[in-house]
This record gives sequence, C-alpha cells and structure tokens, in this order.
Amino acid sequence: MKKRKFSLKIFLFFLISFLIISLIHISFNAIIMARQPSPNWSRGIPVTTTFYTREIVADMTSEEDVTIILPIKGGKEGLKITKLSRDMKDNEEYEASIDKFDINTISNDDIQFVGNKLYWRDNNESALYISALNHITKSFGEVVKFKENVVDFHLAKDGSYMAVVFSGGKVSLYEEQDGGYVEIGGPSDLEKVEMVNVKNNNNTLYLQTVILNEENSNKEVYVTEYRDNKWDKSIYMTSLLEVKNQIKDIELAVDKDYVYSISSVQGDVKTSYTYLINGYSKDTKEPFNEITAKWAIDFKVQNFSSKPVMFDSAEEGVTVFTTAPSSLDVRATSSNVIKLGLTKDGFSSAELVSNTNKWSSQVVALRDNNTDYVFWNESGGFGSTVIMGTSNDEAVINNYASITTEDIKGAIAEEAPYIVNLLIVSVGARLFNTFPAIIWLLCMFMWYSVMEKKYNLYLFIGMIIHLIFQITSMDFYYQNSHIMPGFLNLSLVKYIIPLLFAALAGIVAFIYKKEADEPQSYKVYAMFLAYYHIFINYLFVPYLF
Repeated sequence: MKKRKFSLKIFLFFLISFLIISLIHISFNAIIMARQPSPNWSRGIPVTTTFYTREIVADMTSEEDVTIILPIKGGKEGLKITKLSRDMKDNEEYEASIDKFDINTISNDDIQFVGNKLYWRDNNESALYISALNHITKSFGEVVKFKENVVDFHLAKDGSYMAVVFSGGKVSLYEEQDGGYVEIGGPSDLEKVEMVNVKNNNNTLYLQTVILNEENSNKEVYVTEYRDNKWDKSIYMTSLLEVKNQIKDIELAVDKDYVYSISSVQGDVKTSYTYLINGYSKDTKEPFNEITAKWAIDFKVQNFSSKPVMFDSAEEGVTVFTTAPSSLDVRATSSNVIKLGLTKDGFSSAELVSNTNKWSSQVVALRDNNTDYVFWNESGGFGSTVIMGTSNDEAVINNYASITTEDIKGAIAEEAPYIVNLLIVSVGARLFNTFPAIIWLLCMFMWYSVMEKKYNLYLFIGMIIHLIFQITSMDFYYQNSHIMPGFLNLSLVKYIIPLLFAALAGIVAFIYKKEADEPQSYKVYAMFLAYYHIFINYLFVPYLF
C-alpha cells in the first residue's frame, strides 16, 4: 500500500487557526497599550532617558514650553535640556555647559528650575547658586553665588518668593524684584529650622517649615502666614521622633476654606511613604484632625510610592498627585500616577493618570491654568531611566490616541509567553475536564475491533461527551472576565465558543479521516481532541494569568 505524505491541509488548518487567534490577542493587546488611563488623560508618552534615577526637575518657561533639566553622564558642569512643546509633539534636546555645577554634590531636594532660572545648593560648599538658561543660545548665563551657609531653600512656583534656611536654623524670605531677590526677613518665633517650603496664594504667603525641638528631639512641622508685610504666629501641624522613620518632604496647598499640610514620612522601605495630613481653617486658624495615610484604599489605591505634589483650589478640597499601585485599572497594577482629591476629612476621589506596566515613581506635575503636565520615572533597563509624561490637554490626548508601530511590536512580544502558559493550562489545569473524553478514547482504542463496526456512532458519542464537559466547565475561563475583549463577554458567547471549536475540530477530524491511510476511529477522535484542546485554551490563556 502506498504511504501517504503528511497532510498539508491539516497543517495549514492548524497554522491558520494559530494565526487567527494570535491576531485576536495582538490586536486587543495593542488597543490596551494605546488606551488612555482615564478619559481626562493622554496615554503615557516616553519623553527622554537618563542614567540617573533622580527626581525630575522641570517647569513651564517663558517660551511657552515645558523644559526638563537632566544631568549628563558624569554629572559635572553640563546638563541635558529637553524642551517639549505644549502639545508634547515636538521634542528638542541639547546639552548646555554650566559652571560650578556637579550633580554628584547636589541632593534631590536641592535643585529647582523656575521660569528660565536654575537654582541649586552644593552640599560640599553649602552655597546656593543661580543661573539662567537661554534656549536661543542653548547655554546658561553667568553663575551667581546667591548665599553661603545654606541648609535648605525653596521657591514659590512662580518664583516670586524664595525661602532660605541658613546653618544655625535661621530662615529668611526673599522677594523677587527687578530680576533679583530682596530679603524681607522671616518669622521671629521659629528657630532650628531644617526644611522649608513656600507658597504664594491670593496675596498671602504660606511658609511651611520643619524644625528640631531640642527638648524632645522631635521634628515639628509649622505653617506661618505672611501678609501686609508682617508675619502671623506660626501654627503647629504635627511632629515625629525620627528613629526608623524620617520626614522626607513637606508640601502645602490651599482651598477656599482651609490650608493643607502634608509631611511625607519614609522608613526602611524606600518604595513606600506615609502621609501625615494636617491643616487649619483660614478664618479661625483652628487645626483639623490629623490624618495618617499610607494609601487610599476606599478608592482602590494602595501604598503611596512617591512624595506628593499638591495644587491649590478655589473650591472645596485640593489636588494631590502621587504614585501607587492600584486596581483603578486591572491591567495596570504596578505603581502608576494617581490624582487624588483631598479635603479636611480625607481623600474624596481618585483618578488614574498613567497606566503603564512598569513601576512609576518620583512624580512631578506642572499646571498652566487648567492644563496639567505630569512626568514620572520608569526603569528603562540596562541602568537607564525613562522619563514618561502625560497631560489632560485635549491636543495631547488627540495626538497620542492612535495605535503606533511600537504598540504592535509590544503586543507581538507579549504573545510569546502565551505559548508557555498554554502548556501550563493544557496540562496542569484543563486535563481534568478532558478526562471523560480521554477515558472514551482509551475505550475506543482497547475495543477497537468492536467499536469500528459502528465507526461514526462511537466517534459522534465521544465528541458529545467531550463537548458536554467543556460547556459545563466554561466558567473556568471567565475568572477574570473583566480583562477580556468585549466580544468574549457577550451573552451566550461562552456557550457558542465551545460549539465553534467543536465544529472546527470536527473539520480537522474529517480531513484526517479522509486523507489518512488507516483512519481508525480512535485516531480520528484523538485528532478532534488535540485540535479542540489546544486552540480553545490558546484563545483564553492571556486572561488566565
């Protein structure tokens, strides 16, 4: 008898089935990668890369763009400038040399870029320097040593005021006048100041400070108001005995009725912060109850992983940007950027701002009227850091709404692990539901001579047995139905799908029966089971892990 060659039709049937299901996976994954984190925010956009994992230094400049300042490799007397248009489409990068600048001697909190001016404190010298960036000449101007013996400093967002803490714990306030700064003194009731933050809001200046209470060694946080050329009495916010935990940052914001203070506390776990939330009434100066927040569980937000960025509001409550793992998006469970609403009673809302699968941290947010630009750090691999960005600007959202080539490449790359997962599901999870059909297959093999007399009947019975147990166990695939494509969740689809695969497997069995030299019923049935088992599991495997 002439031996037939391997069936090309069956091979093509398997290949086409594989490609169709892969295409379903890839197209859906590409859509997921291109999706917005929420309706008000664009997708995450890679802006630039750096070899440092430092907090991002950025601001809106007078040239109507966003400028990000980054150290170059080596970190000495040079900076990488990334200039980003407001619609985040145009990205220009260049390097600019700058005297007396060494990123290796500058702490994360000791550098600010406001307007077109860069301010930094050199740890070795304890000196505060200032230099202006010129985008036209792509260079920094003369470096000016503003003050010596500086412990800490901070500028208001518009650069109108600057607070400086000197060694010995004295704090002084400086007002911007004619391109320079004029000293106007500091609160007389504060000593041993170690950390400072300043905010200018509605003709009132708010000075937030951390002082050392030498009597009990506690770090204490105060807010002091400055208006009409005089300082009010400082208002106590909170205190912490720094043993295993330390106050790493202080932030302040104002709404129509209250002043809010957040002290960011960090312990041994460097990816987690606890926020001590305090504040007081603007009218009565009465403090409200302190809130200790490690997360916003009521809004599906887990441990905070960044220092917060706060914005004022003319209404009730203020805005807080931070990063944290959350279940606001079931496909973005790593740390992502979160926008929180905060009132004196606690967090009032949560909105997902980024939705990448990498760990996001060190968020910075810039506000231009009602438009926000948010940036954060992610690992870029091989020791690099990728700075990502997003905005609620409508033009930015529209510019990045379509699926890109990178999305398709990423979706294809995600397909490879599904093959391994298919083996795990097929062997480790779904054999029990196929066991009755396997028993029937063994019966067909053992009593082949008897069953072969009613070939089609026993083959058909085997198919029915398998189909019944598959239909009754379809809920197994739907444990994570919320992350599936919409069509898989349509009514009755979970029962139509096993019928569809049974029909396709029947076609494969028919082709095999027609082309095989010895088409015994148990071999035909085995081909039916193999096709069905492989491809129905392959369809659902991305949503089981």
